[in-house]
Amino acid sequence: MPAESRALRYFVAVAEERNFTRAAARPGIAGPARSRAIRNLEAELGVRLFERSTRVVELTEPGAVLLAQARPALEALDAAVRRAVRASAPHRSVLLAVKADADGGLLEDILAAAADEPDAEPVAVQLCGWREHPRLLRTG
Repeated sequence: MPAESRALRYFVAVAEERNFTRAAARPGIAGPARSRAIRNLEAELGVRLFERSTRVVELTEPGAVLLAQARPALEALDAAVRRAVRASAPHRSVLLAVKADADGGLLEDILAAAADEPDAEPVAVQLCGWREHPRLLRTG
């Protein structure tokens, strides 16, 4: 995880959990560092992201806006990192995500034709549902 995204990841964890303690239970989210990073983020942005009390943590309006924008930004950052790492791999491949039985009986022929191309990358097939495609694309 790039260090520059850490405060934003901490913010998203607390916003989703609506609780600093539960957010700290997530992997890679340390308690004191998380609180400090969020305070620093609020200071840097010049806005309060949370209304805090002893029992409740609620998003402010600026916090809700940041949360809505932060999720896709972090997904894009994670996908970019995965793609960069994958680009360094000595052996590349193409992942083909298809819904079971949606190939019209052509998948085997398509894979055979791709394998016959001299410079073609190997193709791996992942069976998934229709609604999974956007997530798979976003995550790289």
